[in-house]
Amino acid sequence: MIRQTTPRTGLRVTARVMPGAYPTGRKVSAAEFKAIRLTRHETCPQWNYTIHPQGAKNTELN
Repeated sequence: MIRQTTPRTGLRVTARVMPGAYPTGRKVSAAEFKAIRLTRHETCPQWNYTIHPQGAKNTELN
């Protein structure tokens, strides 16, 4: 279970359940995907990134 994951370095993982209905199979258009406020991390950017809420100010967005 991810909630109990703790590596030797002491990193702690927090997981929360967000109740609600989340439909599967939804297609995202190219325009919707481009509008995502995403900052890729320097280490392994294809897997490590932060998604910012709409309206968040960040000059380092890629």
